[in-house]
Amino acid sequence: MRTTHRRIGLTLAGIGTASLAGFGAWAGLAGPGDVAARGAAAAEHSQATTQSDRAIAGIERAFAARSSASSPKVQPELGSLVFPTGTTYGEALLALALVNAGVTETIDAKLGGPLPGNAAIGLPGPNSEGFRLSLAAPEGWDPANGYALTNPLALPVAPAGAEGASLRVSTAGPWPHGARIPVPILPECMISRDRTPPAEACDRSAVPSISSEESVPLP
Repeated sequence: MRTTHRRIGLTLAGIGTASLAGFGAWAGLAGPGDVAARGAAAAEHSQATTQSDRAIAGIERAFAARSSASSPKVQPELGSLVFPTGTTYGEALLALALVNAGVTETIDAKLGGPLPGNAAIGLPGPNSEGFRLSLAAPEGWDPANGYALTNPLALPVAPAGAEGASLRVSTAGPWPHGARIPVPILPECMISRDRTPPAEACDRSAVPSISSEESVPLP
């Protein structure tokens, strides 16, 4: 359960602006300009926290919906996550995994609407900002049946002579030490650019692929 921290502000009345600024400079306290800057920073932090909470709630709804569905078909209404511009596909998948595993309760993303054309990711462009990750099919989907795909973790290779030995569990989360998240190589039909639908429709052969070289490490 998250704890909401309330900010308590103190108002100084009956002191002139010049006096306050002079006293602040002498005593190492904030002057009016600093107070305004800190107030703006606090408001920005509060907004970011609210966006993170909404994104977490969206992730939880999507996870529950996909887990309880009778068939894992893509559900576009689950929406998307909007990460800051410059975020990579792997970084977005890692952030999603950490939230789903209960390792973190904050995420540098906000909740967004469905991606056009059942895209798995949305790349920024002149008319849009941020990297977008589908909550309906973050790792792509199979055009043959419309099912969202879920890739297993890439596990570390056991050292020679260690056959039968159990993998060491990471101290950061419920996965083996050295495990990695595969980053799918998506066909063009599952990539939205600048909030527009993919340039082509997916045929039955357009299935995301996995490469051992495309992955991000779990902590």
